Amino acid sequence: MMRPSAPISASPSAAQPPVRQVLWVLGVTLVLNLLSATLKLLVSVLSRNLTVFSDAMHGYVDAANNVMGIVAITVSWRPPDANHPYGHRKFEAMAALGIAALMTLTSWEIARAVLHRWLTHERRDLPINSAAFLLTVFFGLLINIFVSQYELRRGRRLGSTFLVADAMHTRSDILVTLVSLSSLLFAPAYPLADTVFSLVVIGFILHTGWAVLRDNVLLLTDAVQMDPVPIRQVCESIEGVINCHAIRSRGMPDAIQLDLHIVVPPEVTAAQTHDIEARVRAALYEAFPQIADVAIHHQTEMPVTARPFSRTPHASGGRFATEK
Repeated sequence: MMRPSAPISASPSAAQPPVRQVLWVLGVTLVLNLLSATLKLLVSVLSRNLTVFSDAMHGYVDAANNVMGIVAITVSWRPPDANHPYGHRKFEAMAALGIAALMTLTSWEIARAVLHRWLTHERRDLPINSAAFLLTVFFGLLINIFVSQYELRRGRRLGSTFLVADAMHTRSDILVTLVSLSSLLFAPAYPLADTVFSLVVIGFILHTGWAVLRDNVLLLTDAVQMDPVPIRQVCESIEGVINCHAIRSRGMPDAIQLDLHIVVPPEVTAAQTHDIEARVRAALYEAFPQIADVAIHHQTEMPVTARPFSRTPHASGGRFATEK
């Protein structure tokens, strides 16, 4: 006979990052991103360089990312309530979708500027103080490098996946700024270079936006978050667990909800079964700190299939479905 276990609260081992410190890091990053983007925008206006303008718009998207991150972190770390019994963590993923939309809009605006210059055959003469432009954009590059390292270091120390992800995104900004510098160097001699480099920047922005969209859509559609095989191994290492199967995982990478079935001997009492379930939970929380919630169901009969995946064979085609 199968009985659902009692609801489990958040994992005692899943330490939430200090929200105030994460917000402080995002605030510092926001100021630096605005400074870098504004410097590049000034250079792009004075030099009429489309590539630098594209880089500046990319920088403002990063600043918008920081603002949405501040809102998302504030909301997503609210405790569970009656309307959101599993917590609010997916608000973070929803905010990231807004960033993907901003990246797409930015790419469209840059593409329109490139098309306008191409159709009108607009010609321009770079001001003679182009060395000052190079130094200004190079200073923006230094800001990007500092922001990336600062966010990555603090994100790892605070255990914030959002900060780590944003730091990795900022690394793409470094490549974009290098393209901007190349455009300032080569555009005076090769006017077409500015248009070509602008298209390269558009490619960077669209590629990053697609990655953000893909990853967060998977989160919002409850894509599998953990490989069932090591979970099964941990469960079956507990005395009294004959088999572990129908393992399902969803949620945010650092706040995963887990659902599984275990097979226990038919002769065990209800109290002994409760003790087995408690030891299974404790072992899972210790082995996988990213687990925030575990729902355990027990039964005394072996399943039709011993696979550690879903109850139905057709549902085992996810990215972790490798065991036969």
